[in-house]
Parts: sequence; C-alpha cells; structure tokens
Amino acid sequence: MHFKIRYDEKFLACFLFLFSLALFFLQKNTFLYSNNSSYVVSFYIVGPVNTLIEKGKDNFVYCHYCVKNFLSVFRHNVALTKELQQANRYKFQVRQLSQENRMLRHFAGIMEQDSAYYLASKIFFVTSSSGHHCALISVDSDSSIAIGQLVVDLQHAVVGKVEGLYKHYAVVLLVSDIGFKMISYLPDLQCECVVEGCGNGYVKVIDKTGKDIQCVEGSVVFSAKDNSNSLSGIPIAQLTRDSYNNLCWKPIANFSTNRLVGILQNNKMSSMLGNID
Repeated sequence: MHFKIRYDEKFLACFLFLFSLALFFLQKNTFLYSNNSSYVVSFYIVGPVNTLIEKGKDNFVYCHYCVKNFLSVFRHNVALTKELQQANRYKFQVRQLSQENRMLRHFAGIMEQDSAYYLASKIFFVTSSSGHHCALISVDSDSSIAIGQLVVDLQHAVVGKVEGLYKHYAVVLLVSDIGFKMISYLPDLQCECVVEGCGNGYVKVIDKTGKDIQCVEGSVVFSAKDNSNSLSGIPIAQLTRDSYNNLCWKPIANFSTNRLVGILQNNKMSSMLGNID
C-alpha cells in the first residue's frame, strides 16, 4: 500500500531523525555513563491508526522515545563524581598529614609513646626590629594554641613561646627577645638553669639564684622536665663567639625561610607547619 507523506510529516520525520542522532551522540559522550542507563529512539510511518498522535488522520509519523531513568541516573552520576573528588581531597590531606607526622617524630627527646601530633596552622608573617622580633602565627578556630606554649622547629630547637593570642593569629616571643625566660637544663654541668633573652639575637644563661653560669664554647642548653611548657631534650641555645670573638649564647634556631615549626603543650604537640613568606 502506498501513501503520500505530507510536508508537515516530512518536517517532523527530519526533526525526529536529527533528534535521535543528537541523543546517540550525547549517550556516547559522558552524559549517560552509568551501566544502568539505556535508551531507544525510533521513528517510522504507520498506516491508519485512530488512537495515536494525530487522531482521525490517515497517515502520520510516529516517534517512540524512551530514556531509562535519564534524570535520576544523571543526578546519581554527578553526585558520585563529587563524592569521588571529595574523597580524593581527603586522601591527599591524610597523605600530607602522615608525611608531616613522620617529620615531627624526628624531634630529639619526644619519642615517647604518648606524644601526639596535630596539624594546627602555619606561620604567615615575621617582623624584626632592633633587639626585638616576633612571629605572627595564624590561628584556626579549632586549634588548641594557648599562651605560654613553646614554639619549636624541625631542626631540633626551641624557637620561642606564645605571648599573645588573638582571634586570627598568635604572637610568638622568640628565644632572644627581651622578656623571654625559661627553665632549662645544662648537661655539661648537670644542672638546671634559666635562659633569658637579652635582645639582638643573644640570650644569657643563669642559675636559679641569678648568677651567671660559665661554660665552654659549644655547650648546649636544653629544655628541662620541670618546665610545664616544654619537653625534655629540646635544644635552646649554644655557647659560641660573636664578631668580636667574645663568648655569647646564640639561640640554635630562629625563624627563617621555609622553617617548619610546632607548638609544644605538656606531652602533646600541635604541629604548625608552613612557610614564612
């Protein structure tokens, strides 16, 4: 049986053919990438059917189009993609923390089993002036930084202690700053002592009665156990000679570029890792 296709039906047939090609292309390209997604697109000319699209007409083009759960599958795939990206970010952060924890465990004297390490924050600014310099450390809302905690670095030395705590940053008083004072230990003489900052990058070491302690060049002062703000075995200063060949105490560590530092709190350590720009 032959029948004519009207112009409007030719237009509709052409449109449906192009539409099916577009859907096929999309299915091949990322939009439908779930195993559960499927579709069928077909178009054909049928004879007299009075109950379909154009009721009462003899001939018409009929299109059958089915996409199985297109929207739900698409949304599901988008959600899975976001979850995967988030999981990859967490995986990267955990890997970073593991590397930092391994570095922190190289601190001398803090190999105890009850020591803990946490990522807290980073140094973001250092200022310096004659006889006094301090560091500003960014503070996270969930960090456990407190005034009096010691700041240490990954080159096995005490750098300073937290002097001021504000909403977004903490001020660190460095070892050589005037006002820094800490109970320490001198292994050469097997005695406890006090390290005081005297400015201009130097410290002085006195015994508990206030008398100067005489040591030989190369002697090192360590943190003492009875100081609640420190752990045993962390170096603080070393006896050396200045430009005039005079014996003086120089802090073993001061802030410098790319220095990794941490915060000591009792027998816990909150690592504060970052670069100084």
